[in-house]
Amino acid sequence: LGAEQGLERIDADVLSLVLAGLPPHDLLRSVPTCSWWAAAATADAQWTPRCEALWRDKLHTERWRDGAVRRIEAYFSSLADALRVEITVAELERFTWSARVKQSSGLAWQCLVA
Repeated sequence: LGAEQGLERIDADVLSLVLAGLPPHDLLRSVPTCSWWAAAATADAQWTPRCEALWRDKLHTERWRDGAVRRIEAYFSSLADALRVEITVAELERFTWSARVKQSSGLAWQCLVA
């Protein structure tokens, strides 16, 4: 590596660390700074940890986890998806349904479930 390439690598590492400390919306606001910042701010490396933090302890995030969608898009689509108040028929069909009945509910209910 030449001195110039080494400096660019250090700069890229420092920029990555700086961007990693920004909240998601501030990270997005940094995109118009220049093409170098835009590439760094929208890179999957910046958004993967944010996605993982967003999805921690969440169910049914597999459609965002498959890697077919860029992480920045998965992050904001997941936020929008969390605001929904309805579920689609296709989503209902993908679930594995089960029931659990307590013994105190009586024999009639226990026989229906078994």
